[in-house]
Amino acid sequence: MSRAEIQSWLQRFYDARRRNDAASCAALFAGTATMRIVSSGRLGGLGDLHQGAQALQTVARALCAEWDFSEMSPDMILIDGSRAAVRNAGQLRHVPTGRKESFAVMDIFHFEDGQCISLEEYADTWAILNLSNPP
Repeated sequence: MSRAEIQSWLQRFYDARRRNDAASCAALFAGTATMRIVSSGRLGGLGDLHQGAQALQTVARALCAEWDFSEMSPDMILIDGSRAAVRNAGQLRHVPTGRKESFAVMDIFHFEDGQCISLEEYADTWAILNLSNPP
């Protein structure tokens, strides 16, 4: 993919994420793509490696049900060949508790044959656990 094509793909992904549109987020990935939230293991199944369209759809639905990404947006995008690193930052809200906090995530994407084949997400596990558990 060209740099412009990757930028366009990223724009579509983060637009869908801000709308909390799980189906559109998952549909952008290759059918055999992988996704993993790199964590300490305290996030349960979210920290597992998920592969394939159905698995990505399930994870996207779980994330969008639990977290409101509407006030987050990319503030740094680095593209190097077939890889992109994106810092996505803003206010993250935990839907069940209503708690909100300033938050940033680093997403690493890998593209091949015109499709995104993997996403690794690096997030502050402590902040996630803190937001998702009542004080």
